[in-house]
Amino acid sequence: MVDGRWSPLGDGRTALHVGPVRGALALLLVLAGWPAMAQPVDPDEGTEITRPAPEDDEGTEITRPAPEDDEGTELKRPAQEDEEGTEITRPAPEDEEGTEITRPTDAKADSESTWDAPSGPVVGRLQGYFYDKWAFDTQHDGNREDVFDVRNKLGLSGEVTTPSMTRAFVSARFSHYVVGEDAGDDTWYLFNSNNAKWEYEAELLEAYLYVPNDYVNVRVGNQIVRWGAGEFNKPSDVLNPQDFREGLFNDLEVPLIPVFMLHLDRSFGPVNLSAVWEPFFTPNRTNLFGQDWAPMSAMYGNPAFASLGGMTGMYDMISGLLSPKLEDRVQPLLLATDPPEESLENGQWGGRVATSFLGVDVAASYFYGWDKLPWIHVNSQFFGDIAIVQSLAAQHPAALKVLQGISQVDFETLEGVPEMMKSYQDLSEEDKAALQQALDAVNRILFDDQGNLKQLSVSEIFNTSYRRQQTVGLSLSTILFSRVGLKADAAFSPSRTLFLESPAGFPAPASKPTFSYSVGLDYNRSTWFDVMLEFYHFHVFDLDEGEQVFILGSDLYMLTAATHLRFLDFDQLELQLAGMMELKMRNLFLFPKVSWKALDNLKIGVGAVIAEVLPGGDDMGPAGLFDRNDAAYFDIKYSF
Repeated sequence: MVDGRWSPLGDGRTALHVGPVRGALALLLVLAGWPAMAQPVDPDEGTEITRPAPEDDEGTEITRPAPEDDEGTELKRPAQEDEEGTEITRPAPEDEEGTEITRPTDAKADSESTWDAPSGPVVGRLQGYFYDKWAFDTQHDGNREDVFDVRNKLGLSGEVTTPSMTRAFVSARFSHYVVGEDAGDDTWYLFNSNNAKWEYEAELLEAYLYVPNDYVNVRVGNQIVRWGAGEFNKPSDVLNPQDFREGLFNDLEVPLIPVFMLHLDRSFGPVNLSAVWEPFFTPNRTNLFGQDWAPMSAMYGNPAFASLGGMTGMYDMISGLLSPKLEDRVQPLLLATDPPEESLENGQWGGRVATSFLGVDVAASYFYGWDKLPWIHVNSQFFGDIAIVQSLAAQHPAALKVLQGISQVDFETLEGVPEMMKSYQDLSEEDKAALQQALDAVNRILFDDQGNLKQLSVSEIFNTSYRRQQTVGLSLSTILFSRVGLKADAAFSPSRTLFLESPAGFPAPASKPTFSYSVGLDYNRSTWFDVMLEFYHFHVFDLDEGEQVFILGSDLYMLTAATHLRFLDFDQLELQLAGMMELKMRNLFLFPKVSWKALDNLKIGVGAVIAEVLPGGDDMGPAGLFDRNDAAYFDIKYSF
């Protein structure tokens, strides 16, 4: 015994330090706040990027599905709620003569200084959908990998509108899913899957009251407010957190989470002013482990990330302590061990001004809130020691047997000491060295420098908190060449949470200025063809010499594209080709899909999700991380 710590050599030597670990945990968080993943399209439809059917009397709006329903069911609300911009016109795709149809927005709807409350009955509406999806891995790679994923969702929404245009809206989603692993050495046939996990969740989504009047329009409650103008990536859309739990790349975009806020807006001619206040903070939602699209699970057994031994140790420790039933319930706590207090002084607020001139919609915004990516402290020494002890069982079973024998020795009577010493002497020199490292690791885990038993707390091992962030945004949109739309969006943050590569262990959190922008074009040819193309760039300033942001370096370059071809009467058959590529790392994701509209309200689809690292690309990029998750799926959706 040396200072209260056990060592068979009796000299108290310390273990070798773990070699450079490229911040596994930071990878989780960098990906969880991946800047290229922005707003929702239709995540529950797998990879279907759709444009909504013509709307009501407000005009044929050729946009992405309504933000209020991240399941893809468009909620046809009055235009003033959905956009902050001003009216722009566009020739109707169905009308070759160029008949103009409007794209109504807030600035137009609210530009009149007075209005007369319409008379008429109170109007109510209830709608919803049922969605079912079965996804299967194209290859079974083992290493705790889920090979199937079945999800069922029921979405309901209701709206009541009074003659004065006051509206109450509420929506909810009920989800149930099951995932499972391969059958091991047996032939897999789904029903004999190992470690199946079943989960149910009921969520209140948007639920708010909208009250228009002569002075200011008021909307209060759970809601989504969009400030960005990009097609896929909207850097200035910073009001709502994002939900990554069903996969970082399950679609080209990630659904937004409705949060409680007060939204005010008023128009003065062509100028619209709006303000928001969020009294409470909600972070991004992410699965760290327990499912294939969780980064910790994706790293486990992945050859490209074999150097991240600390992450493997952390994953093994957590998974060993938790029942699968508790995995999804515990993870929000791990991502917010020290969240901002829910006091009014910790609220978030911002403002936006939007106008239109010469056919161009322009908006500028400012938001003062909390960075939704956590500032995380990881005790890398602790998890490195865990990894050393765990490696003993896999690589040095004889040394492990000696370690187990030490635990059975009675050191007061010295009974069992000779047997333990003989077993130790029989070890090879390599096993002796590994045993010594493991014992030193155990000593560091259990005892302090004075040999006293440690009283470890969770915060000393793993701590997450959040820091304030400011964002200045600028966006514009216009129509080019009759059928071509242009959208651009940009944002600057003087201090944003990032993670820097660290040779000493897990990447270290840091605050750096960042600038990001997106420029996109879209083209529509009637209803049978459309194409969307967008370039996104994320840049980090003030990096010292030798500093690199984990995964990103100093820049991220993302190219995203999607096109649709529709055939037969009423566009019954649709072919989707969509994908995204990080140009610097040469990481590619593809999302092909074929859909059949069996009925007006029933749609059946078959698609795939493919992740590939192109020749010369970086295996430690996002496609390398999720390369084992290539899957084919079948889905069906009934709307009512």
